[in-house]
Amino acid sequence: TISGKNRWRKLILFALLSLILIASAGALYEILASRADMSRFPRPLHLVDAGALRLNLHCTGQGKPTVILEAGLADSLDQWRLVQPEVARFARVCSYDRAGYGYSNPGPMPRTSERIASELHAALQSAGEAPPFVMVGSSFGGYCVRVFNGRYPREVAAILLVDSTQEDQYALLPPAWSALSADTRVRARRQAFWAPLSIGLGITRFQQRIRGRQVPPVIIQAKYIQARTSELEYIETSAEQARAADHLNGKALVVL
Repeated sequence: TISGKNRWRKLILFALLSLILIASAGALYEILASRADMSRFPRPLHLVDAGALRLNLHCTGQGKPTVILEAGLADSLDQWRLVQPEVARFARVCSYDRAGYGYSNPGPMPRTSERIASELHAALQSAGEAPPFVMVGSSFGGYCVRVFNGRYPREVAAILLVDSTQEDQYALLPPAWSALSADTRVRARRQAFWAPLSIGLGITRFQQRIRGRQVPPVIIQAKYIQARTSELEYIETSAEQARAADHLNGKALVVL
């Protein structure tokens, strides 16, 4: 009947309006909470051009050569918050947020060590940070600094690898680890796909607060989830890029 159709139309309209209202409230909650987090947890902010994007580069101290700190997978410049002040006592030292991390812009995909090294080089040039550099890479960052050395050998004085990932490990690890790694990548891809919606509408932040988890504010960003997922997805590509780039030519190499 006509009255029945009108009733259904009203119900559908009411449901749509309710969804819009809830979504708007969630988006507003995320914006306000994000701003509050940035005020409560201040961190260095200095954006420099790196080609088609801008990276957050944090440099302190004086002296030559300049030490460049490259963080591990899923880590921002915050990884070096205790290290950088100590290095700055005797040298110029720079840490940064890779593309998609922290305050840096999202970068083009895929996120491989070659792309990361190229962006870092452009950022250092833009900021006026002159070589020679001592490249320090932690975990996945080890691939990136080795590729950087391969691409810009005349600008690198020495390399320091801090618990860096080794490119042969994927063949040496047991099958159970490979299965776990594959499952982790599937879950990461799923999370990256839904990140713009779940984070943009405040769902992720709300879930974390209900669970009582203290999550660093720089992590609750869709661009971060997507960049991290891409780095993980292409980590074996980055490993081979690092292998191909290796040539020390008498430079100092320290492995911690």
